[in-house]
Amino acid sequence: SRLLEAYQQCGRFDEAIALGSKMVDRLPNDTQLRLCLANCMERAGRIDEAIKQLKILIKFDPHYAAALNYLGYIYIDRGLKLERGIALVRAALAIEPNNSAFLDSLGWGLYKQGNIKGAVQFLERAVAGLKEASSEPVICGHLALAYQKSGRLKDAKKYFAIVASAKSKDPAVQKLLRELSLSVELPKREDPTSKPENASVR
Repeated sequence: SRLLEAYQQCGRFDEAIALGSKMVDRLPNDTQLRLCLANCMERAGRIDEAIKQLKILIKFDPHYAAALNYLGYIYIDRGLKLERGIALVRAALAIEPNNSAFLDSLGWGLYKQGNIKGAVQFLERAVAGLKEASSEPVICGHLALAYQKSGRLKDAKKYFAIVASAKSKDPAVQKLLRELSLSVELPKREDPTSKPENASVR
């Protein structure tokens, strides 16, 4: 288990998957191990395999909140099954209503739906629940994009800076940075025609 985690932390996902698959065969009821394997598969881009493992977990325990959220997030983030993804995340939140990762997933789903007001509300709650915002650049990136869409450029700039300062090599963070660089216009001077920071969102 420690070796699997070491491979995972070093980004050696193919080795982690090979080891994790053997361990899961020996310990099929170890839910934490299977969740770790699914994470490695998802981060390696082996999405169908990750989804398969998460479905096994949910079949084994329909109230396994982490698996419900993770599967929902994959559906949302990858644009696979948006409505189904949001439903899974809501089921996870019914079990753990203050979990920042789950709140982020729902906020991101609402953002993808075009419900920017709802997205901001849930993403703000997600960030508020973190001990250090900088520890979760993906959540901060989601909030930055939602702020940008709602016209709150000053707030978008703040969270864009947090994502950039994390200097993470995580592909998810790098993808968000590219998206933010393209969509978050951060003028050196305040644009007098822009909406005020506390303006109501759409």
